[in-house]
Amino acid sequence: MKVTMTSGVRSRLTVLCVAASLVASAILLSGCPDRITGEQTTNQKPVVYFVNIPPDDYQTSRNPIVYWIGTDPDGQVRQFRYAVVLEADMGGKTPAQYIAQDLMSLPLDAWTYLQVDDSLPDPQTQNAVRMQADLNDPINSYVPQYVFLQAFDEQGLGSDVVYRRFNRNNNPPQTVIPGLPGYDELTSPFINAVNEGGAITGVRLAWRGVDEIDYPADPPPFEFQWKLLGPYTYGSPSSEYETVMANFVRKVFSANDGRVYQLGNHDSIVFYCDSLDTAATPDTLVTYECNKLLIDTITSSNPYGTLDSVLAIDDPAFAAAGHRRIADSSDAGTSDWVTDVADTIYNVYRNRPSAKTSESKFILWVRCRDDANVPDLVPAFRSVNVIEPKYEREVLVIDFTRKFRALNRPYLDTRLTNDTAFHYWKDAINTWKPSSFDSTDYFQIDGPNQVALKRLLQYKIVILYNDTPEKMYMLSGQSLAPPAVTVFKAIDAGVNVWQFARSAGAAGQDFNSLPSNPNFPDPPPAEYQRYFGITGFVYHGWMHYALDTTDVNPSIRIEDFNGAYSLKLEDDPENFPDLAIDTANLHRRYNWNNLQLLLYQRPRVRWEDTVACLPEVGWVSRSNDTEPLYLYKSKYGLSHPLGPNMSYDGSPVAIRLSTSLYRTAHFSFTPLGMEDEKMQTVINHMLDWLYPANLGVAPNETINRYPNSAVTFTADQIRRFEDQRMEEYRRMNGIFEENSAW
Repeated sequence: MKVTMTSGVRSRLTVLCVAASLVASAILLSGCPDRITGEQTTNQKPVVYFVNIPPDDYQTSRNPIVYWIGTDPDGQVRQFRYAVVLEADMGGKTPAQYIAQDLMSLPLDAWTYLQVDDSLPDPQTQNAVRMQADLNDPINSYVPQYVFLQAFDEQGLGSDVVYRRFNRNNNPPQTVIPGLPGYDELTSPFINAVNEGGAITGVRLAWRGVDEIDYPADPPPFEFQWKLLGPYTYGSPSSEYETVMANFVRKVFSANDGRVYQLGNHDSIVFYCDSLDTAATPDTLVTYECNKLLIDTITSSNPYGTLDSVLAIDDPAFAAAGHRRIADSSDAGTSDWVTDVADTIYNVYRNRPSAKTSESKFILWVRCRDDANVPDLVPAFRSVNVIEPKYEREVLVIDFTRKFRALNRPYLDTRLTNDTAFHYWKDAINTWKPSSFDSTDYFQIDGPNQVALKRLLQYKIVILYNDTPEKMYMLSGQSLAPPAVTVFKAIDAGVNVWQFARSAGAAGQDFNSLPSNPNFPDPPPAEYQRYFGITGFVYHGWMHYALDTTDVNPSIRIEDFNGAYSLKLEDDPENFPDLAIDTANLHRRYNWNNLQLLLYQRPRVRWEDTVACLPEVGWVSRSNDTEPLYLYKSKYGLSHPLGPNMSYDGSPVAIRLSTSLYRTAHFSFTPLGMEDEKMQTVINHMLDWLYPANLGVAPNETINRYPNSAVTFTADQIRRFEDQRMEEYRRMNGIFEENSAW
């Protein structure tokens, strides 16, 4: 019976389910709506509002950091935007009226947009808002302006716009032109370059802005406007540069209130004071003039402002006189304000080409403006010297041989044409290349004087010649002397150099220098290794020994150099023969009995037929990159009377170095006492090897002039070497300039 009842229940349930399905199908087929109906929630706009810092109507001299909060009741805020509008540009409308009528018509670039990204920690609820100040009276006038702010949710729905009023004034910034990289007016003027990328590095300029009142620390980026004016001739009262300085540089007094007064206009600054009236109208304030500062009497900066100078490049007379020569500028066509703090300028002589090497003044004029677009009221300017190298002549000989006091030097006369050394070099160089050398190509330097870089850059090859036992003024102690700084820059600029020096190292600087220990050659500064491949000098010490009256063996003559062994006899014997002293030349061309100082009348100084050797020839240790050419040949062989340390036989006395940029050579002996014919052969070949035929002709010449050289340099390396050399030179000579922005 239980079974019968169960079956009946299941049957009834089945029937009911089928019936329900049929009813549902009928309802669907009868056309019921296919969406759920009822009340649906719409997207609500977000809400944004300012916080209390900074407050409404806030006065500031810098861009304020403005804070706000944004919320969205049914989603998330995805973007904020704000616009700054001057009150003067609102046409007298209230902020609410301006929002309703004009705000949404502003161009897109008038708004600053801040995107909110949940993956980043910054909610974008603050920003340093850039505002404007009065350009005509930035310190004393406050400019009212509104910040209009709006938020947007993820569906792009915007909030109501909120606003806050601010008042901005501004302390004008100052422009600074610091010490320029690699530049010194005397030792290292700039060298013009036609194109970028070569060893001649162009005119490297730098500048920066400061705003110590508004931003004593962490200033915002400044914008700069600059011009490079020139070239101008200089050096005489009537030259172009001196004319510009005399007529268009104006003394001005920049007062603390932002006003600039030009001296000579009979201006004055009046100071007023208040006091209580005790007579006519008691207990009232009376303002009266209590002090007056006459501008024309100011001779220095004072508590009221700064005495400064301006270059009046906008004076119509400046252009009318032909002085507004813009070699380059920051003007890019759309705007002449840039954020760069340095630039390298090329081809600055393009408006005044010349066939000969020239040096002119250029004037860098720069002014900055700050985050309120207020420019420096007194733009900065400075002059720089720039050389236009043409390398139009062939060979320059710089004679470092001391004219006075030196012993065992070639005979000379104050008249250049009677100078034995001059005649030797004139004949030798004209034999190599006829009619290429005259008295203008021979320069005598007596003392650590400056060698003009402009003169070096007139030549393709420079010979450094020192034919005395004393040093050649290329070194000062263990540092570079001024001539070396200039010579090395000339090498960087493309000039190849050959050095002949009996005493090239620092040890030859006085009479007390003993011979070097050949096991420990005296290392020169790093530049000597870079430019000549010399890692150490071995000083012979002849002068000290020859002048010593207390020595126990006064009859011994220690000079022993009587020739040089060629290392090229197997592969190039015609160009590099063995060399020998010509005793007639050595006797005739050198002063062995210097009568200027009786001190030199010593037995070991005078000429002796039985000796007949060139004194004070040392030797050099060399880097592996050099090619050795000649070895020392000693009269005594390996058995010098003073022992093995003085036995130089077989030591390097002539080497040469080839790099991708330049070629140099160093000879520790000089040619006047050698056999003329064989020495001329060497001179001919070496000048051919050094001669850069296309220098000054091919403006696109790259730094890879000698591509097969083992030593290669990049332009950046050369610039870095130059900067380091100039920093060391300034440090050694007490020249301190503010570090550049380079």
